[in-house]
Amino acid sequence: MSRLVKILALCAALAMPISTFAGNPPKAATPAPAPVPQERHPEIHAAMDKLREAREILQQKAANDFGGHKKQAVESIDKALEHLNEALQYDK
Repeated sequence: MSRLVKILALCAALAMPISTFAGNPPKAATPAPAPVPQERHPEIHAAMDKLREAREILQQKAANDFGGHKKQAVESIDKALEHLNEALQYDK
């Protein structure tokens, strides 16, 4: 009987790997998603957005010219945006 137990154990051991692979085939690894390129100089882009917003508020909502200072402020904002664009172009 001990021989029968050994034969059954051997058969079970040999059958286990076959039954394991007979089921579902292994899944192929899914490739990782491509990294999203990070915006260079996000602080400068944020500042530029705020400057454009300020210019729009001055041009659209400011009630009067404030003795010519509103016009000068808008011109200064435009000049600042120009400088920031040049800075971004310089760093390419």
